[in-house]
Amino acid sequence: MFSKAFLGLGSNVGSRKELISEALRLLGEHEHIEIEKVSTLIETDAVAAIKQPKFINGAVQLTTLLTAQELFVLTQDIEKKLGRIQKNTYDPRLIDLDLLFFNNEIILEDDLIVPHPLLHLRPFVLVPLNEIAPDFLHPILNETIASITRKVVGPI
Repeated sequence: MFSKAFLGLGSNVGSRKELISEALRLLGEHEHIEIEKVSTLIETDAVAAIKQPKFINGAVQLTTLLTAQELFVLTQDIEKKLGRIQKNTYDPRLIDLDLLFFNNEIILEDDLIVPHPLLHLRPFVLVPLNEIAPDFLHPILNETIASITRKVVGPI
């Protein structure tokens, strides 16, 4: 059974666009993943207490035969393959792949929370996600991505 998943993509260190392109290539090469849509990449300020370079952010919609946990592990493996060493909140990132949605499932595990618990507050996630999936319904908020985006960033 195929599942629909959405990932957030980000990088603010190194060759940002190239790192995101390579992450997408590695995702797309997986035998159980089909990339359906990729948003435009946008440049955004880092959300951190310390000054950091700007991020390049985007979103991708894919279909997969993987479970949410398997997809999460794959994204972690891709991050490591591309040079990411640590994953602390608000640290600079060579590459960041966040599982935003997996079908309309609500997953609460020690290492994985889906939908991503902060996506509805982050313009750098919402704007690219709105581009590729404006009608997707957030399973907890019961609102479309377009509606949430309008509330956070204003008229689309």
